[in-house]
Amino acid sequence: NGPSTQVYNAVNTIRTRAGIVNLVSGLSQEEMRRNIRLERFRELLFETHEYFDVRRWRTAHTNDPIFGLNHDILDFRYETVLGTKKFKENKDYLWPIPLSEVDINPLIEQNPNW
Repeated sequence: NGPSTQVYNAVNTIRTRAGIVNLVSGLSQEEMRRNIRLERFRELLFETHEYFDVRRWRTAHTNDPIFGLNHDILDFRYETVLGTKKFKENKDYLWPIPLSEVDINPLIEQNPNW
């Protein structure tokens, strides 16, 4: 059925405090999720949270220009200025466990694909 009124109230309380118009009602779950993520993106823009957010949200492997890491940076001619390293969905969401930790505890198994 989409987001509840509690979700709208929580988001709109913050938006009202910031002097921003309220969200339109009738958003789908995915539209509301994107709006909340955009709010976080704007609020914490230069605080280096996005990299960890897109990994936690599992959107890093997408080609989304805001919430994905697999897009190219284009200049005004739409030519690639900086090609990003491709984020691998089946590998890069988990980091390798340090070998020293695996050596200490033989019950620890290394994360897949590392």
